[in-house]
Amino acid sequence: MHGVFFGHYGNVHGHEVCAAIASLNNGYAEFGPRLKSDLDSLSQQFTYQPVKSLKDNIIDWIKNQYELLLKLIPEKQKTLKGAVQDKVVIFGGLVENSKNAKSYKAEILFSNLQ
Repeated sequence: MHGVFFGHYGNVHGHEVCAAIASLNNGYAEFGPRLKSDLDSLSQQFTYQPVKSLKDNIIDWIKNQYELLLKLIPEKQKTLKGAVQDKVVIFGGLVENSKNAKSYKAEILFSNLQ
C-alpha cells in the first residue's frame, strides 16, 4: 500500500503556477465559495512565508503534508477496524511544468521507503 502526495509547480510563459499556495500570500477573497472554503482549511494547516520563493513554500507544504501522513497512518492502523496493517510506503513530491507547459517532471522529495 502506498500514500502519495505531490504538489504542483511551474514557471510557464513567465508566470508561476500554483494558485492555491500563492493565494495564501496574495489573498483569495475573489475565489468562489467552495474554493475559498478549501483555501481557508489549507491556511489553517500551512502558513505562507513571503521571504521564501513560491516553489520553496510549495516544498514546505509538501513536507508538511508528508509528515502529517507519517503520523496519521500508524494512528489509523491502530484505531480503524480492518485497516491495512502492512507497512504503508509514503511519498511526497513535486510535479513541475515545463516553461512551455508541454511537459512535466515529477520528483520524489520525501519517502519512508528504506
